[in-house]
Amino acid sequence: MVSRRTEMLVASVTQHHRAVSTHQRQLLNAVVELDRRKAWRVDGATSMVAWLVQRCGVTATTAREWVTVAAKLDSLPKISDALGQGHLSFDQVKPLVEVAKPETDATLSEKATHWSAKQVRELAVAAQKQTDEQATSFYNRRFLRFNDRRRAFSGVLPEEQYTVVKSSLVARATQRLRDRTPFDQRMADALVEVCRGDAAGESGGGGDRAGGRGRNRPTVVVHADMSYLAGGDGAAELDVLGPLSHEVARRLACDAKVIVSADNGQGQSLNQGRARRDPTDAQRLEIRRRDKGCRFPGCTHTEFTDVHHVLHWINGGMTNLDNLVELCDQHHRSVHEMGWKMSGDANVELSFRSPTGRLISSTPSPAFTSARDGPPG
Repeated sequence: MVSRRTEMLVASVTQHHRAVSTHQRQLLNAVVELDRRKAWRVDGATSMVAWLVQRCGVTATTAREWVTVAAKLDSLPKISDALGQGHLSFDQVKPLVEVAKPETDATLSEKATHWSAKQVRELAVAAQKQTDEQATSFYNRRFLRFNDRRRAFSGVLPEEQYTVVKSSLVARATQRLRDRTPFDQRMADALVEVCRGDAAGESGGGGDRAGGRGRNRPTVVVHADMSYLAGGDGAAELDVLGPLSHEVARRLACDAKVIVSADNGQGQSLNQGRARRDPTDAQRLEIRRRDKGCRFPGCTHTEFTDVHHVLHWINGGMTNLDNLVELCDQHHRSVHEMGWKMSGDANVELSFRSPTGRLISSTPSPAFTSARDGPPG
């Protein structure tokens, strides 16, 4: 049973969050009006951003977000109203205004209430098609810098190199499943292990030796339309990270293991029915593209996840995309051992019911549904 105090606290958070969103909308309305009047000049500021930093004690990043979002909301009344009524948070609205247009304002304002802030960001990233010139620019901006005094380093890599480095280190860091060392420390150990292997002259292809398990082998996953690889329309995206340009997608395909999947809109050619219990590799790739990490509402885990049946296979569940979902280890335990119940169509909407009866829902990545069904609106 949930205590009365807990119920009061939940209601308080909901009420205050709605009030925060209402005040946020009113603040943004004032910001855009002040900026239009250039009223910031009265205090000697050089811009609205500078004035907000001066007057409100916020960072330049926060001030810039307020000014940018306020200007775009001016032509998006439905999204603006959804913010004011507490149906959307500012963190959802920020990426939403990047892709919304007056003609899609009403549709997106309604659909976004079912998406997390993370999912709205994915939609915004997916909408930003990457050109070959941008891909070249990202590649030319790569760097790695060392700070000997602090024994620290930082860097930036283009998407495909970043994915190679991350997947290789994650594979090594996850090989010892019972290791209680914090994960970020295991990642550091994995980096040292790779470098020591190179220093000792070992082969760079130690994925099987280091990882021990096939599922931990470093892998770069790219989803691409065949027409796009041929230079035509369509799209290509790097798993979880977002769009790729024509040339980068083609270059990666040159040396890749290619799995061809000719699907209808619902991916039914990938369905296995009762023919097998475990999802195929092709199914796992498509589910990863659809879910982009754990589907439990609010969970941000993209690592330590696996594919599970919504209706368990033992109970007659099908090994079909609509009955398969990606969950992290913690939330997989929640639906098996902690009283949570899961139901619905993973391609459309899943419902999670808590042991106390509270119902929350989860929808696929809007970037995935936009690629499948067309842009929202």
